[in-house]
Amino acid sequence: GLVFWGGSGIRNAPSANLSQSKETAATVAGEYITVGEVARQQEAFSQYTQGRPYPAKMILNGMISGKITRVEAARLGLLASDAEVAAAIREQFKPEDGKAFDQKRYEQSIIERYGSIEAFEESVRDDISANKLRAFLTTGVTVSEEDVLKEYQRKNSKFDLNYVTINTPDIAKSITPTDEELKAYFEQ
Repeated sequence: GLVFWGGSGIRNAPSANLSQSKETAATVAGEYITVGEVARQQEAFSQYTQGRPYPAKMILNGMISGKITRVEAARLGLLASDAEVAAAIREQFKPEDGKAFDQKRYEQSIIERYGSIEAFEESVRDDISANKLRAFLTTGVTVSEEDVLKEYQRKNSKFDLNYVTINTPDIAKSITPTDEELKAYFEQ
């Protein structure tokens, strides 16, 4: 996919509410990542890390990777269906007390955290699609027991190495060949 980065809006808007910005931060195969999406993700990560800042560049790189994964999953026909997305959301927001799914509570919670329901559901679809793509790519990968054993031995083999230093001038003094040995060596 084609990736375009234009990060001017992230650094040069000191007092603007970046989470509402519609300015494009990156484009991947015709799909846009806005400065607002990056800012919302950054706020969410900051909450998870107890207020410590999380670099926008790392968030943007992750979002670009996600878009690339989505494009590839779509190309291979591995995008998550609406039913799969709905099932995953219902599982994620299943009330612990056994009551019915509360649509209003779900919508309010999602809008606060993700800015819009569509953005959240898109991220769920992307996660499911990424898992499908990962499974598709790794299905044909097999590692034999012999390969595992060889790799284990390669990583865990240790050698004891002993060496002796040789001083060649001292050895040369102790070697005194006879004339016959020199003649035989020369003729050979």
